[in-house]
Amino acid sequence: RPPDGFTTILPPGGTSFALAFQDPPGADYGNLLRTSIVDNADGSYTAQYLVYPFGKFVVSVTINGTHVVGSPVAVTVSPAPTPLLLSAQFTDLGSQIDLLFDRPTDRGRLGGKRPCSQLLDFGAGSIGQPGECSFLTDSQLRIYLGSGTTIRPGDLIALKRDTIYAPYQSSLPCVGSTQVAAPLNPTAPVAVVSGDTTIGDCAVTSLVVDGSTSYGGAFAPLVFSWTISPMPSGALNLSAPRLRLTAGQLDLYETPYVFTLSVASSLFGAGSAPVTHTVVKVSSGDLPSVSLLNPQPVETQLWMPLKLQATASFSPCVVDRRLLFQWSQTSGPDVLSGLVTTGRSIRIPEYRFELGQSYVFALTVSRVANVSAFNQISFPVVVKPTQPLAVINGGDRAVGPAEVFTLSAARSVDYDFSPAAFSYFWACTDSSDTPCVDPTSGELLALPSMASVSVSASSLRPGRSTFQVLVSKNGQSSVATSRVNVVDYSPPATAIQPLGVAKVNPKGRLVLFGSANRTLPTDTLTYLWEAIEGDFVFSSSTVATSQTYEVLVIKAGALVGGQTYRFRLSAFLNGNTAAPGVAEVEFTVNEPPSGGSVTTTVLDSNSTQLAMFSVYTAGWSDDPRDFPLRYRVSYRGDDGADVPPGSLQYLDHAPGPFPPVHHPPRTYT
Repeated sequence: RPPDGFTTILPPGGTSFALAFQDPPGADYGNLLRTSIVDNADGSYTAQYLVYPFGKFVVSVTINGTHVVGSPVAVTVSPAPTPLLLSAQFTDLGSQIDLLFDRPTDRGRLGGKRPCSQLLDFGAGSIGQPGECSFLTDSQLRIYLGSGTTIRPGDLIALKRDTIYAPYQSSLPCVGSTQVAAPLNPTAPVAVVSGDTTIGDCAVTSLVVDGSTSYGGAFAPLVFSWTISPMPSGALNLSAPRLRLTAGQLDLYETPYVFTLSVASSLFGAGSAPVTHTVVKVSSGDLPSVSLLNPQPVETQLWMPLKLQATASFSPCVVDRRLLFQWSQTSGPDVLSGLVTTGRSIRIPEYRFELGQSYVFALTVSRVANVSAFNQISFPVVVKPTQPLAVINGGDRAVGPAEVFTLSAARSVDYDFSPAAFSYFWACTDSSDTPCVDPTSGELLALPSMASVSVSASSLRPGRSTFQVLVSKNGQSSVATSRVNVVDYSPPATAIQPLGVAKVNPKGRLVLFGSANRTLPTDTLTYLWEAIEGDFVFSSSTVATSQTYEVLVIKAGALVGGQTYRFRLSAFLNGNTAAPGVAEVEFTVNEPPSGGSVTTTVLDSNSTQLAMFSVYTAGWSDDPRDFPLRYRVSYRGDDGADVPPGSLQYLDHAPGPFPPVHHPPRTYT
């Protein structure tokens, strides 16, 4: 504050106040120096300076041409701390790698997903195609591994120079490298076996026991291990995904041959639980071979339609190959009534099954020419309860010190529509992550086990408290969290409507509904939306509404799969920006399966039009909660034209045989 005669403050301001820099000897940084002086009009002044690059400077502060006390002064400008790359580690799914920095970065000055080649070097390894990166937080970078990935634990990842900085102008670029660590808890793969349960004794009849639909193990191939009891004659490759035998290799009639398969990740070593499949040889040479195409064990949930699919074939011993398919149910309340139960597939609509019931289905396939020559497969269907979705109305919020607020989980979602009641358990922790204590009584905050609880802000310490509710039903549970910030003013009550979904679809539009309460009918409210977590920039390409409107519409494609976002709505009563009402909502964006491949048995470009061929998939990874994955296979010609819909076969499994398709010779994709 400049004094009058260096003894008295001059309230009006207006004094000539100057700030000057002298470059280091021999240097001329010119416009790299930024200074500003603000006259506060109350006798005080604010001086700021930003210096780049770094070095020693002499700073002079003068009033009316006279140096203030301590001026001039030598100032050494040092760079801001540079973020260091701490670690790189595969996620438990194995389809991504997370890089952690010791402090926030500027996210490479770009938003959203981008090619990893812009930021990182991988040495001899490869992250496949498309191989993209995205910052989940300012200090966490995620690599999304693509098809053809070869990078392994122990490989080196290095930062490219001049790409990532601290979030300050006065920062040196990040440098460094680190080895990729294996996941802490790698997700175990799942073994799946399918094939005939009986085989005739025709000499050329073959049996295929197929484990190729086993899944998991990230992007690396699975390691297969078979055991058979009793052991068939002849040579067998017990480490192959499929075992092919002839009837002659099964020497014993009417004796169960038990095939047991275990699979393991070739990348991380995690192994599956073993799965068994039983085959019996019978004395008839003309039985059809029947296989269920669904991944086994067959699992469904009440809200999902279930499509059962099968295939059947004959050995070359049979001339008339016309077949009859008949689906039936041998256990559990009837779910097939009114459905067409003939044909290679059957679709059971949603909400036909019941929780807690045991269901067993059978498929009988017989010859049209001889209905007594039939084969049958029998399999259980497991109806799994769906995890509920816990919801706390209003999201995170700010409350005044004397306010009584209500937290309600009554809108939690039961996708099974079970008549059983939800049970609720509430807990509260303060900013130090210890149980909430009433500052007046010194006792733990007591919360009833009800759908809604009312809490007085006076029973909480100032600052942020975290409330959690555990919602349970039918052995399944879900947790929702609400953060309540006790402030020293009385904000307008502000809320964001719960989303009602576990994950947000990145390809769809997302609408966030906000609201705030007026104290008087004549009060006015203004709003401001902010993204406080997640890589999001407000622009005309990402939102369809203004940041200052109470409803925020986020456009399709604006959110990045796999990221967690937190949006904040601030509400200002009568333009009072010093006492805003605040609500926040957090959500995770779903991401598609990744890291897999597609192959076909058609390797010869001169394959005949009548050739049978199969399409196989392998290595697709996703959130375990999203399994089993569903596949849709289609193809088109090299002229870009789609094959007519009648010639397409869509599958909910992999692999699957394609019948001969009669089209002009050309290349198909």
